[in-house]
Amino acid sequence: MLTGTQVSALKYLIAHSRGASDLAKRILFFLLDRSNGLTEEVCFSISSEGVEYTEADVKQAGHTVGGMQSCNGTTYLNELTALSGSDFTFSVHSASAFGFVSYRFWLSRKYYSRTAQPLTMSRPELDKIDLTKPGLYPTLETDSRVTRSS
Repeated sequence: MLTGTQVSALKYLIAHSRGASDLAKRILFFLLDRSNGLTEEVCFSISSEGVEYTEADVKQAGHTVGGMQSCNGTTYLNELTALSGSDFTFSVHSASAFGFVSYRFWLSRKYYSRTAQPLTMSRPELDKIDLTKPGLYPTLETDSRVTRSS
């Protein structure tokens, strides 16, 4: 189990990951928040079927999360969870059928876990996740005089 500070530190590194889309980062924040300190396996899917996500949104989120969890990427998400002492890993899988593209994202003990709890959240709710406030430095995050530089 990760402490709140460890989860915040992981979210901080995700928020500052270069090349990752904001949608991908929000999905990862959402999975972390719902995993209860990396004790509960969770998964979340997005699809270009419907109006919430474009095909480009879905592909970009899938590709950037894949890059962030890959040992060939720059964020090394799974190495970070291992470093924290957790046996949880991030994984992502794509599917396409009937002209639609979808991705499922996991935070679980095994890749593509079949026991992970499927989560739902609307796009407008997901977009409300504030990537500038991962919780690692709460005093700075609430001080309006402090601005984040990229």
